[in-house]
Amino acid sequence: ICSWLKEDTERPFVYTVMLTGRQEKNSKADALRAGAHAFLNKPYDPEEIESTLIVGQRVIGYEASIVEKNAKLSRYATDMKSLAEDRAKQLMRAERLATINLLAAGVAHEINNPTTFISASTETLERLWQELTGKLSSAADPSEMASDGELSQLLQDASRLFASIHAG
Repeated sequence: ICSWLKEDTERPFVYTVMLTGRQEKNSKADALRAGAHAFLNKPYDPEEIESTLIVGQRVIGYEASIVEKNAKLSRYATDMKSLAEDRAKQLMRAERLATINLLAAGVAHEINNPTTFISASTETLERLWQELTGKLSSAADPSEMASDGELSQLLQDASRLFASIHAG
């Protein structure tokens, strides 16, 4: 019976006291190896039985406390595992977002470069065009315009700038 109680892990803890008339030393050792927690021989001493039962009550209390604490630890471990899984999912989402942000920054950079080039070239073109229209309006006759080297240079610069904006 002691061996069966010891092997049955589903059953709550049972404190076993062996009461026997056997006096052999092997009987006591065999009973304790089999799973008995205490061994009392006849003739029984009431005080010894009482103290053995008090010890048994304490052991049962300790066992119940251990079972309760193990259950708490198990719940805590389950909670921690769940929390760790949630954190891992959050980290994966954060890594994905970081990758998307990096990609978006690269795309924005690639878009910003030609836009900046076009913007700067357009400002220069506007300035040159104002100079050109000023020169054209101040020229009295068309033959003067053809001989003016500065006007010719402005036209060439504007032409190159248009080609550069187109390429950009």
